[in-house]
Amino acid sequence: MVRSAKLQTIISSLILVILLTGFSVDVRSESNSISSTIYVSEWSRLRHLSELGDPKALFQLGNLYYRPPPKSGIAINHKKAFQLFSEAANKGHIASQHNVGVLYLQGDGIEADPVKALAWFMIAAENGNKSAAKVVTRLKSSNSDIAALEKTKDQLLKLIQSQKTAQ
Repeated sequence: MVRSAKLQTIISSLILVILLTGFSVDVRSESNSISSTIYVSEWSRLRHLSELGDPKALFQLGNLYYRPPPKSGIAINHKKAFQLFSEAANKGHIASQHNVGVLYLQGDGIEADPVKALAWFMIAAENGNKSAAKVVTRLKSSNSDIAALEKTKDQLLKLIQSQKTAQ
């Protein structure tokens, strides 16, 4: 009982000193000098940025799921890679547009669809992806339904444009 009374007196004295001296931490000025987010690993940084919709982070995370580094502990997940590449591609990320074409062509993480694959390769090629341009040249000669291809490409371009304006 005596001990708790002494403790209570000490705490009251400290509070009084703090109030009288104006001792405080200015959280606003401290938070400006420290990075707003501290990342434990590159993985968590990419996940955070991808949740914010950053196209580069979506692309990099998609690559990690598609072909994880050896001994990284990341499991191959082509479906997740496709989702991430698709989101980045819809935001105009050119390498992701190419990768979506590859996944549609190979049927990795999504049902194979050569028309959609070629449409995505065409979009990536029109945006300057040289690898996609080479694929377009090869695939166009083997695809006889050019009208369906153009229609699919136009639909995808509209989707990409709506994603850009929504940002």
